[in-house]
Amino acid sequence: MTEENKKRCREEIELRNWNKLGIIEPNVSPLVWNKEVELMYEDMDGQPCRCNAIYVHNSFGSDYFQATNGMAKGNRMSSCIAYRELK
Repeated sequence: MTEENKKRCREEIELRNWNKLGIIEPNVSPLVWNKEVELMYEDMDGQPCRCNAIYVHNSFGSDYFQATNGMAKGNRMSSCIAYRELK
């Protein structure tokens, strides 16, 4: 992701009440397990994108976001940047 895109993401996260993911905040609140949220992620071209997703938590230890709409629908989302609850 370019420095310009990183800056845009940081500004968006701060202004719009997103919860950071990845190295900064690796653990997702249990309050969003199995609940649809809006997800900010980096796509295959290194561009920041958004989709709706459900955080799947199961007893086998594989926790992940699964996209529920858009071009990524059904995919396990990698390169997640942040999430926020849908209003």
